[in-house]
This record gives sequence, structure tokens and C-alpha cells, in this order.
Amino acid sequence: MSSNNNNGNRNLVPEAKQGLNRLKNEVASEVGLQNYENIKIGDFNEKSGYRLAKEIMEGEDNPTAIVAVTDNLALGAIEYLIDNGYKIPEDIAVVGMGDSKISRVITPKLTTVHYHYKTAGRKSAEIILDELDRSIEKDKSMIKKVKLNCLLVERNSV
Repeated sequence: MSSNNNNGNRNLVPEAKQGLNRLKNEVASEVGLQNYENIKIGDFNEKSGYRLAKEIMEGEDNPTAIVAVTDNLALGAIEYLIDNGYKIPEDIAVVGMGDSKISRVITPKLTTVHYHYKTAGRKSAEIILDELDRSIEKDKSMIKKVKLNCLLVERNSV
């Protein structure tokens, strides 16, 4: 389950949908999924997480886990699952990303990935400033990969 502001792909032009499907297929292949039907895209909020969890759970293949790219999406998924009689983590595990304060106090407490937002922001700013200096000096740009550490915070949702 990932996020963007395209309201579940309903407003995409055909070329964008094809590109999105190619991306989903690549992601599925990279993580070893047989297909990408359960890779869903929505907004960064709980309402979207609820809607996407509903789509996933009403599909043909019920997953053993939902992994969301934000804690807010995971919270919406948990709400849907509880509303529909699923037990977390007995029936399905849920994982978020962000280690938000709410993830520590909800029931069940959300397993999440702690992401170092400040470090990522500083590093991004450094790269942008370096790129601006480089493009002014040499009129060339460079692609730079940066790997930042993250930490899995295991709680009660898995």
C-alpha cells in the first residue's frame, strides 16, 4: 500500500496507468510477489488506508500482512480490519512506516519502521546545494544515490 494524491488511480490518463502498472510489476518482481494486484496507491491518510484495505481484503487473495508506506495508511487499514472482524496479528499482520506517536498508543500497537526524517531532510538539502553549485560551475548534473538507515520497531501488530 503506498501513497500519492491521485485518488486511487481513477483520474489517470491511459499512459500514466500503463506506467504505474509497469512500476507495480517491477516492485512485485523485486520483492518476490507473483502479481501486483495487491499493491495499492492512495492518499496519505487513514481514510485512504481504510478504503485500500477493503479493496485488498475483498480481492481473491487474502494476504497474511499489509505493509503500508505511512503509519496513517496502516491505521486506516487496522480500522477496516477491526471493523470487519479480523484479529490483528492473529488473522493478518499490519506494518507502517514513520514511527508516529499514535503508533505507540493504539491497540494493537503498530509495528513500524522508524525513519530518520530530519537526517533525510538534511542530506537532501546538502545534495540540492551541491547540485546547484555543480550546475553553476560546470553546467552538468549528477545522479546521486544515498542510503539511509532505518529501524524496525516491533510492536503488537505482527
